Amino acid sequence: MRAFALIVLVALAALGVLFATGAFDAKPPVDNEPGVGPAGGGDGTGGATSGTGEGSSLAGIAPKDRPDIGPRRLTTSRSMLVVAPNPEPWNQTVIMAAGDVPVLRYAVWYTDRHANMAGAEGPGAGEARGLDKLAGPPDGDWLDANDIDVVWLDRIDPDALPDSFWPQLADRVRAGKTGLWVRMGPPGMKGTEALTVHPLLAHPVVGPLLPVGEAVPFQGQPLPGVFPKTLAPEVTDVGAKHLASRLVEWPRWSRSWWQQLVLGEHGWRVEFAYPVEGVADGADVLLQVVDGRGTKIPVLVASTGGPRVLWQAFFDFGRPAQMDRKSQAHTIAWMTQAIAWLAGEPLADPKDEGGN
Repeated sequence: MRAFALIVLVALAALGVLFATGAFDAKPPVDNEPGVGPAGGGDGTGGATSGTGEGSSLAGIAPKDRPDIGPRRLTTSRSMLVVAPNPEPWNQTVIMAAGDVPVLRYAVWYTDRHANMAGAEGPGAGEARGLDKLAGPPDGDWLDANDIDVVWLDRIDPDALPDSFWPQLADRVRAGKTGLWVRMGPPGMKGTEALTVHPLLAHPVVGPLLPVGEAVPFQGQPLPGVFPKTLAPEVTDVGAKHLASRLVEWPRWSRSWWQQLVLGEHGWRVEFAYPVEGVADGADVLLQVVDGRGTKIPVLVASTGGPRVLWQAFFDFGRPAQMDRKSQAHTIAWMTQAIAWLAGEPLADPKDEGGN
């Protein structure tokens, strides 16, 4: 009996040592760890996922087993300019995202005149750290004088900004001084006729900077790029590593999180993607959607080999104002990753396997 009690005591002591040393703690996987995280398909889709969880290798992987998603912290103070028609949930979420990153200055100009009136800043705008609401449209001299690190063009018509803005923006982007984030929307109306190609894509200065192919004319029925049902975004193999789209630094866990975030009532969905014929040579497709015919449609594309340009084909992931708090926090975390890449942040974690 004494021998049995002694054996039990020794076993309990051994277990205590193992717990104390963290032997049972969940650890993030390395990318080549077999049997952990979703298996990559090797076809650029980031593994099989139907948007409903069928075919996903998430089974048995609880969120507590994965590293959590959090805002990316910049290594130094940065400055950012957003130009948009007006305040709306998505660009207000960008403002909130910038508030989670230590930026030196955050400036906004709304191209609709009424949106720049006093008190028309929109929900959440006052919560951002260092927000500077411009009294007039920024020109090229303003860009250079303020040494802007990131410019975010949100569904704008180039005619809303001074002509001098565009060549100086292009020069800064090509020189690596400024990252450019372009969010597309339908071309809209001018006069009595609908434009068939978005003016940013057709612009002689901005268009060549964008990492996408020719625009598909936005006309006819059904309208190209408008989906009959919402589609779940899929991260590609490159996107799971790239600083502008990864959610955590381990590619398999990043892919796992992307698959998780499209599930459930507040799962991320895309209703529209501005239609283009492929992407520019050397550009990276970071996110895509797959339509009912199996066609892979790029929705987030990054330039490579020099200028930092991010092209976003979609409105949002299901309208941030309608998301639950956790989903909105994840959206902000993703946006801070994109801001970090556009601002020229280095790959900070040695466990990362590339993508900058």
